[in-house]
Amino acid sequence: MSKRSKDELETMKTVAGVMFAVVTVLTDAVRGLGGTFEHIRRLTTPEGAETVKAIAALIANDNKKVFPIWRTVKLGLHKNADEYCRALHVADFYIGIFANNILGRITFSVAEREVDLIVRSVAELGFANGATFAQICDAAKKLGLSLCPAEVGPALREQYRDQPMNEWLVIAMEPITDSDSDLGVFDVARDGDGLELGCCFVNPESVWFADGRFVFASGK
Repeated sequence: MSKRSKDELETMKTVAGVMFAVVTVLTDAVRGLGGTFEHIRRLTTPEGAETVKAIAALIANDNKKVFPIWRTVKLGLHKNADEYCRALHVADFYIGIFANNILGRITFSVAEREVDLIVRSVAELGFANGATFAQICDAAKKLGLSLCPAEVGPALREQYRDQPMNEWLVIAMEPITDSDSDLGVFDVARDGDGLELGCCFVNPESVWFADGRFVFASGK
């Protein structure tokens, strides 16, 4: 038997074991609630199998947390970088040089859609002494969060007009290579110069302080 066949067999055994354990738990629960053999038999029907699969998925994702939605942003209001630039300039938002650079390199939503956003600090993700961008994103994914579509950067900037003074939020997204071959992600900030769409570089070796705050998409 090849190594691949052995690995596939082990995987099948693991899945079968999980499913058996789930059915066993459900059977015990049904009996404990006074259910009959007929109720238990229904677990083997196609409809019952879907219930078992759903419960198995919940068990597998038990370590994931539910975070409160911080803000919902709408994508697809503008169809390209030029439209976003015009909209931001009309609203008197500042676009940084590097942000403008990567803005022209992202993919925009064809249709309007909403994305629920969640903000977490580096410390809240488990890194009291700071972490790299990759570590931050990996930790967030394990908690059930997702990286944002790149369009969240300019969309959030346009729609987040009541941003508090001196707040700086980094968009957790797939980094984009700029014209100088540096990896960058969007950030939205407000300081004495006003509201800004900026860009920060996420070099692999760079460590973010524990109080750095990142915007993620809800994993739901």
